[in-house]
Amino acid sequence: MGEPEPCPCENKTPPTSPGPVEDQEPLVRFVEDKGHIGKDGSGQLYLLPAAIRKDDIQGKKGRSFSLAREAHADRYDLERRAAARADEEWKRNPVFARTRAERLRAIKDGAKRREVCVFSDPTPPTGDFGAFPAHASAVRSDPPKDDKLRQHWLQLRTDVGACFDDIRHADGSPATVQTQP
Repeated sequence: MGEPEPCPCENKTPPTSPGPVEDQEPLVRFVEDKGHIGKDGSGQLYLLPAAIRKDDIQGKKGRSFSLAREAHADRYDLERRAAARADEEWKRNPVFARTRAERLRAIKDGAKRREVCVFSDPTPPTGDFGAFPAHASAVRSDPPKDDKLRQHWLQLRTDVGACFDDIRHADGSPATVQTQP
């Protein structure tokens, strides 16, 4: 069995998009609070499942797991957008979690089916921040019919979070995490 074909949505390029999301492209997720970051035994940071809402990754009601295409976004605009979502403590120096599109696309379920599609999804010129051509979305690809089990969704959210292993403040300093008692 070879590599899976791209999801159909990955081939579509909206008019305001800088183009399709390439595998090697760096993607950024804005981290809203300390409770969304975990640290493994070696000190490596990653996003906890709490940072990946089921409704977002499921694509429910027009939602998606929002990402920014770092190479196509202005740094000031990224920081401004991230600060608007961040905990009060991080407003002056928001936290970004980074990965590459290929890592998300490489997530497979137990039957070796591709789990996540990543595609260009520019936002329109509405709201406080205006248009965001560098917006991308990640959603679960065509899920199996038996995927209603809570454990399947928790595993997917865990796998997505593990892809984000470069987590730091906008100024490059290490992100702080909740310490476990």
